[in-house]
Amino acid sequence: MLLEVNGLQKKWGEKRVIHDVSFEVHAGEVFGILGPNGAGKTTTLKIITGLLRPDEGKCLFEGNDMAVKSLEVKRNIGYISDASNLYENLTGREYVQFMARLWDVRQTDYLAGFEELVPLLGLEEKIDQFIRTYSKGMKQKAALLGALIHRPQLLILDEPLTGLDPESNRQIKDYLKQYAKLGNSIIFSTHILEAAEKLCNRILIMKEGRSIAVGTIEELRRHTVSDDLDLEDIFLALTQRAL
Repeated sequence: MLLEVNGLQKKWGEKRVIHDVSFEVHAGEVFGILGPNGAGKTTTLKIITGLLRPDEGKCLFEGNDMAVKSLEVKRNIGYISDASNLYENLTGREYVQFMARLWDVRQTDYLAGFEELVPLLGLEEKIDQFIRTYSKGMKQKAALLGALIHRPQLLILDEPLTGLDPESNRQIKDYLKQYAKLGNSIIFSTHILEAAEKLCNRILIMKEGRSIAVGTIEELRRHTVSDDLDLEDIFLALTQRAL
C-alpha cells in the first residue's frame, strides 16, 4: 500500500470541515475524490501533501508518518493545486528548470524527463514562450510538467481538468493513464464525472467533510438500489441521501 489515510479531522475555527476521513491508495492506482462544492476535497488533498496539518488522524506514506518524515516523503509527491499559480514571466522551459532545481533533480535526469514529457503533453511549440501567453490548457500542462519532473511516486491533482479545451483534456487524461501504468499512483479531485469514470480504479465520494462511500464503481453501485447505474447516477443517489 502506498498511502494510508486514517481518521483525518480538521477544523476552521469552531467549524469542523473534515470528519474522520479514511482511505487507502495502492501503487499504480488512479484514485478519484468526488463531491459537491464544500465537500472538503481540497482540504483533504492539502493535508495529504503536508500543506495543512490535521487536528487528528494520520497520513502514512509507505508506512511512514508524513508528519514525522515530511521532507523525505514530499520528495516522492507531485502536487498541482486547484489554482496553479505559475511564474508567468518565465518561459515554460525556465519554469520546469526551476522546479527541477527545487527538487534537486540531476541534470541528466532532468534532460531525459524534459525530452520525454514535452511532446507527450503537446508543449513543443510553446515551451520557449512566456507562460503569460499560454491558454488555460497550456498552463495546466506546464504545471503538470513541473509536478512530474522529479518523477514522483504519488501525483496529487486538485481539479486538473476544469475549464480545459477538449484537446488538452484528452492529452492530460491519456498521460495520467500512462503514468499510472508505470506503477505510480494518482489522486485527483474532480467534479467531471465522465473523467472519473474513465480514469479511476477507485473513487471516494465526500459530502460536507465526510466520507460517504469509497470503492470501485461496482462496489459503489452496491450502496444504491440498482446494479446498472452509471457514476453520475451513483453520485447523485449517494450524495442526495447522505447525512
